[in-house]
Amino acid sequence: MRAVTSEDAEGIARVQIDGWRATYVGIMPDEVLAKLNLESSAERWKGNIEGARSTTFVAVWDGEIVGFCSVGAARDDDVTEDTGELWAIYVHPNHWRRGVGRQLFDKAVAYAVDSGFSRLTLWMAAGNSVGEGFYRSVGFVPDGLEKSVPFAGKPIRELRFVLDNIPS
Repeated sequence: MRAVTSEDAEGIARVQIDGWRATYVGIMPDEVLAKLNLESSAERWKGNIEGARSTTFVAVWDGEIVGFCSVGAARDDDVTEDTGELWAIYVHPNHWRRGVGRQLFDKAVAYAVDSGFSRLTLWMAAGNSVGEGFYRSVGFVPDGLEKSVPFAGKPIRELRFVLDNIPS
């Protein structure tokens, strides 16, 4: 587990693309999942890393990035200053159920505590049963808020989850 560098953009993009293709079937349009492009996604990630509105950590296995998480201040208007947000957490499908997600979560929580946050939120696509199972297993619960996010011309319903009193 380590902090991200701009050289990690392609590895992160690969994890995200393969994760989306394994997780979002029936949630996102098939044509969107089919058109995901490693090169353009890596460029977008390079910009995200260099822009650094959140802090990203990567999990590495045998020299290859197999997961990542991004954590920072919560972006919602209705939360207090002590609220952080798990902006993203993805594990490559070939490494699911091997503890990588839990290690990333623990790293995100440690960073959040060091940053002065006592609670975390996250947004996830409705219907993401893999993600929801993981989030619930580490203590997140839905708080009832939903939003519709346009993605490739189709609205995607997202649900907010919260973890109060994060473990320090």
